[in-house]
Amino acid sequence: MPRKKAPAKSSPGGPKRHAISLEYKLAMIKRYEKGEKMVAIARAYGLSRTTVSTIIHDKERILTHIQETAPGMKSTVITKKRGKIIQEMEHLLSFWLERQTRQRNPINQMIIQEKALSLFNDLKKKYPDNVTEDFKASSGWFMRFKQRHNLYNVKVPGESTSAVTDADKQPLTNEELMKLHEQQQQEEAQQPEPELRHFTINKMQQAFVYMEKSLTLFEEMDPNAERFAKIMGAVHDAYVPYRVILEDMKSKTIQGTLEKLLLYVESRRSELEKSDDKPIPSTSMSTP
Repeated sequence: MPRKKAPAKSSPGGPKRHAISLEYKLAMIKRYEKGEKMVAIARAYGLSRTTVSTIIHDKERILTHIQETAPGMKSTVITKKRGKIIQEMEHLLSFWLERQTRQRNPINQMIIQEKALSLFNDLKKKYPDNVTEDFKASSGWFMRFKQRHNLYNVKVPGESTSAVTDADKQPLTNEELMKLHEQQQQEEAQQPEPELRHFTINKMQQAFVYMEKSLTLFEEMDPNAERFAKIMGAVHDAYVPYRVILEDMKSKTIQGTLEKLLLYVESRRSELEKSDDKPIPSTSMSTP
């Protein structure tokens, strides 16, 4: 009779690696190209900053892989490859626009196009190996840049409640802007990893208690019982996925507790069996 294979043992408590889909990777790349910080992207997707950084720096391979293996996503992929200088120029331009907004300085299409061309020419001096890269701050480029960075209203900003520091008021040369941007990136890289989000049984139970208390308050105020019944049903339906997660976590916790208890009972039984096998020392005194 052939021997049965023992089931594979999973490492208890070991971290599980979850694959990140191409759609998520592409979304992260797009958000970064729009000027969003890696820390914010990592927090939004519940990932470490290191993981997001790896994805961003692996952009070219990811886009190539998407175009080769996922034809349905081709429409969402940037088909026209932008050079290194243009990419860095747009990051610097976005950084410069943030400062202009804080200072409440006039911003229009012509000003942005002139600044983009000025930054591009200075970056070509910084990267002489990429001198063949060409760029024209055309209206077509400007419209694509607006779309990538969500600049739907390019005009003179109104009054802002944010404080304008003396450093913000000082006009920066392109070289100073590059240094300031590099300094900001270094500071961002030194920030601690964002805490990964995760469910806990206690907090989820507490959340459901708060939800029921809130519904009770609405029930006491609402003179229309039929309306409240519909709303309460809709709220409970909306929270079903969270209840499923909670019940699953509870069952896993109970299963884990039972397994630990069985292991303890088995170890105690083994110890008792070993003690039974030992010879009992004689208590009678030997006669000379």
